[in-house]
Amino acid sequence: MEKQIKALIVEGSEEGEVVSIKFRNADERTENNRLEEELVNASIKWEDTFDALDDMIAIMGSDMKIVQSNKAFKNAVGTNDVSGKYCYELIHGTDSPPRYCSFAECLKTGKSTRFENYEEKLSGKWFEYNTTPLHNSDFKQFVISLKDINERKNMEMQVLQDQKLESIGRLAAGIAHEINTPTQYVGDNITFLKDSYALFTMLMDKYKTLKTMVKDAGILADITSDIDSEEDSADLDFLNEEIPNALSQSVEGIKRITEIVSAMKAFSHPGSDDKTLSDLNNGILTTITVCRNEWKYVADLKTSLQPDLPQVLLLQGEFNQVILNIIVNAAHAIGEKNRKENQNTKGLIEVASALKNRSVEVRISDTGGGIPEDIKSNIFDPFFTTKPVGVGTGQGLAIARNVIVNKHGGTLELETKDGTGSTFIINIPLK
Repeated sequence: MEKQIKALIVEGSEEGEVVSIKFRNADERTENNRLEEELVNASIKWEDTFDALDDMIAIMGSDMKIVQSNKAFKNAVGTNDVSGKYCYELIHGTDSPPRYCSFAECLKTGKSTRFENYEEKLSGKWFEYNTTPLHNSDFKQFVISLKDINERKNMEMQVLQDQKLESIGRLAAGIAHEINTPTQYVGDNITFLKDSYALFTMLMDKYKTLKTMVKDAGILADITSDIDSEEDSADLDFLNEEIPNALSQSVEGIKRITEIVSAMKAFSHPGSDDKTLSDLNNGILTTITVCRNEWKYVADLKTSLQPDLPQVLLLQGEFNQVILNIIVNAAHAIGEKNRKENQNTKGLIEVASALKNRSVEVRISDTGGGIPEDIKSNIFDPFFTTKPVGVGTGQGLAIARNVIVNKHGGTLELETKDGTGSTFIINIPLK
């Protein structure tokens, strides 16, 4: 009677995966059977280990299609049906490889590649990619792993933001200090001159009355004639009219400088790690004053701030930084549009605040070139920028979203139309 080897397969998962294999009659096992059993069990152990890893791991062919993946990969892309699918379709949600694809470099060089990327489709997180080629005589495959580094990247962004705020704060505080002292004594002197000139004009009125009386009396004709000649030469009437205006304008200018210095001091004041009840409108006006030099040459700025807004729990310094980034971006967008269209007309930036149910809404609109629809979804991605190389870091709006969404529990949204302009809408809840 021919001996037959009978195997018992134990099913240990909902999908009916093999977890172990044993032969019923150990005496009947041949060497091949034993090796086969060990091979199957080793394969099972490898798959268990593969699925136990936290990192997303997949094996791909050179055509960029998934051959095999672990549970972490399937969970992240939201489906178990991954075999035969393109990696870029599952990871990036695109119908073609992105320009920053590390796989293409690995395929080209045959060497392992590593890079970091922000993936909106994968819960809006940062991942570290490692792509490694696997070679044998029959086929060529690649292992790609994605490690979640979101926490580290957020810490890096926070450090960058803190350093930026600290640098701006030191600069603003230093300038404010240097301007403050000369502004004070110039202002005091102009006020003195203005008050003194008022007394001088009263004396001049008496002098004119006396000169008229002397002329009417027909005496000292030579002297009064010389006085008339000197008055005409000095254009005394013009001076009497314009000097008070010049002094008033100087006082107004000093007042403006004082406002700028005060705004810079407020903007550079060290922020607290805790939220405090703050005047949101005042923070907006302070920031507009500080960054005036960025927008005044390319745009008019109009404000429509609801006067009776309740105080809002804010990290005031970081909120001001968000407003600053958006206004400066608006000014740059208008300037870029003017350059492309070869025109010198000023654009318009509008900043409005209003109470909306249980939140405060801030809208910042511009008449710039807008943002194309195909990149609108990337505008808040870290390091993404529409500006030329070397002009922007791509961090401003990513930091802004982190401040508004993660730190204030609010929302930051964008309404835009290519060629028309953009509106950023900030909502911060009232506690």
